[in-house]
Amino acid sequence: HIAEPGVLLEETHAPLQSTMTRYPLAAVAIAITALGLCYGGVIASLMNVWSTNFLYSYGFAVPVIAAYIAWTRAHESRTLNATPDYTFGVPVTLAGMAMLVTGRLGAIIVLEQASLVVTLAGLVLLLFGSDVFKSQRFSIAYLLLMVPMWSYAIGQLQDPSRVLSTKIAVSLLHAVGVPAFRQATTILVPGHTFAVLQECSGVNQLIALTAMVLPVAYLWLDTYARRVALFVVAVVVGYLSNGVRIALVGWLA
Repeated sequence: HIAEPGVLLEETHAPLQSTMTRYPLAAVAIAITALGLCYGGVIASLMNVWSTNFLYSYGFAVPVIAAYIAWTRAHESRTLNATPDYTFGVPVTLAGMAMLVTGRLGAIIVLEQASLVVTLAGLVLLLFGSDVFKSQRFSIAYLLLMVPMWSYAIGQLQDPSRVLSTKIAVSLLHAVGVPAFRQATTILVPGHTFAVLQECSGVNQLIALTAMVLPVAYLWLDTYARRVALFVVAVVVGYLSNGVRIALVGWLA
């Protein structure tokens, strides 16, 4: 008579535990489905930019890398308090949806694309709470690199980068004994004149390199000083390699 209530109690709680286990998975499935329905066209437009604009061709790698970062931080999320945060989750999600609607009505494609990241951040808050969001904030913020909204900043770097790459190339040509003269972004060698155009500025390579270096620094380096140092080294290597490429053309000529 004493054992039977215990058995009955276990049988009564088992379906309850199963229901509580299934609920987050069901919520995640519903959220992913809703996100796909709302942002299917936006995702298609992003992929079109990545495949047609060489400046953002690295965008195909960004979601994959972000997913890997999220997966590596998943073990931390299991030990955190996964309580839905409606205080911040609701307004952030609504802000993302407002950006989507505004961008669609105003034909501002980049606003629609950026809203994808904002809405995703809001859904993470709604489903898992602020603690889990903090552990995954880098992977979410990293997704902003896939959005083609950096053209203005990149444009401001083009001319200084052209000048810097030209100077590096001329210095390297002098180092190997090739007479070279620089006029702004033009290199004169005996019998040939080379113009370093925007496509050869090194900025495109630098942006793609940055997109690869940031997750490496975040995942495998434990201090901000080391992360900054790696980023600086990547920038230096990017410009030096571009200067070597230009110098090699001059040397072969």
